Amino acid sequence: MIKQAAKEDINIINDLLSDLNEKINIDYFDFEFNFVFLYEEKGLILYKKIDNFIEIDYIVVKKEYRRQKIGEKLLNKLLEDSKKDLIESIFLEVNVKNECAINFYKKYNFNLVSLRKNYYNRKEDALIMERRI
Repeated sequence: MIKQAAKEDINIINDLLSDLNEKINIDYFDFEFNFVFLYEEKGLILYKKIDNFIEIDYIVVKKEYRRQKIGEKLLNKLLEDSKKDLIESIFLEVNVKNECAINFYKKYNFNLVSLRKNYYNRKEDALIMERRI
């Protein structure tokens, strides 16, 4: 069900990212530190692996598939793989107003590291969170 995405999955990835008004280019896969796990065409986790750290850029689940534990499965896959790769920490940033996501990350032992003022559209703050592995 979960697979490592490749260039041929670009349309699925961009369809999932379209809810966030985001997209990636095909050259995203030319950089050795960029990765995407896909859960069918229902969700994804897009992240960067640099040295012994991971930075999650997006966890996205299509609206009609939410509350089916797809986000949890994707995050668990990332956590499982991070242990094999000797990752020390996983970082992410989340809008301070996104209480659902913040609670999700706290459930997975992500802790607050810092606050980025006016990060989103120069209006809304972001929390930087970290999980030590």
